[in-house]
Amino acid sequence: MEANSVVTATDWDVFADWCTATGHPTLPTTWDTVEAFLDEVPAAPTTVVRRLGAIRARHDHARTELIGAPPRPLQGRPWRTPGTLITPQQLEQDIDSDGGDAEGVGEGPCWLELGEALHQLPVHGWPHAVTARRDAVVLILAACGWSRRQITTLVPAQVRLEPVPAIDGVDVPMSNHGLTCPSCAITRWLRVLSAIHAYPAADSDLVTTVVEHQPADVRQHECGDPVPAGWEHARWVLPSIDAHGRVGIGSVIPWRRASAILADRQHPAPRLEVSAGIQIRREGAAAVVVPPSMTERAATAHAIDDILDDLDNAIDAIIRRYADTLAAIDETAGPNRR
Repeated sequence: MEANSVVTATDWDVFADWCTATGHPTLPTTWDTVEAFLDEVPAAPTTVVRRLGAIRARHDHARTELIGAPPRPLQGRPWRTPGTLITPQQLEQDIDSDGGDAEGVGEGPCWLELGEALHQLPVHGWPHAVTARRDAVVLILAACGWSRRQITTLVPAQVRLEPVPAIDGVDVPMSNHGLTCPSCAITRWLRVLSAIHAYPAADSDLVTTVVEHQPADVRQHECGDPVPAGWEHARWVLPSIDAHGRVGIGSVIPWRRASAILADRQHPAPRLEVSAGIQIRREGAAAVVVPPSMTERAATAHAIDDILDDLDNAIDAIIRRYADTLAAIDETAGPNRR
């Protein structure tokens, strides 16, 4: 459990114990009860803010109203307006090494539309596709106007697959292309969650199988195919994932990580070129070799194994043919030998 989750639980326990001792309702509670609690259990200003956050968070998680609470201040939405220019601060890779301003900032890259952002995400291959499938859901929710808090606290009860995928009662849109379809992106991630929660003891092998499976035509839709059961048992829909593709069961994406995901995934991917089978990323005039992924290295190793097997078979065939030829020569020359 993360440290901030422990602190939040402790702050809630203090409030719940006070309510039990004084006979006040706990969940749901009222704003008058919260104010009485803060008056009778004084604390430092930072602790008061944290306790209020814990009380609100527990009500959010229980999907119940904190009765009489004042409206929350509007939270900034992390989704950038598609087509708007990315600021120079986000173009650090284009700034000259001497610290000067980059030329042509007015013609720089712009934030992507949702479909464009989804299209550039890898959906097949271990382990990068595991993270990318989760990040696609983060993109979809942000594009729908969700705040970071709402995104990171999404629970399975808010998701519906029948008759069409929907989140919080709102149908998830569809598109003509499978890789740009938000509904397909939702179901792709739920397949990963199902593989983890249906068979937690063998989650790694099952998740690998799910993300390695690639349809013959990547444009085809997956949102109409049944999603196996299991994802409904997840505590959070969007858990944390480590660099090796391991999903933290019961964990949740930190707010800061959600912001980083959006900044990275809504940004146009670097242009890739292929030279002699090697991917090269262009950064201005410089060329940076892109190392192959684990899946690409595995595919190359399999291809080499196949070539070596073909070579071994060809050599065996030559040896057998040579032996047959020698046997035929010996048989023909046998009667004439002295």
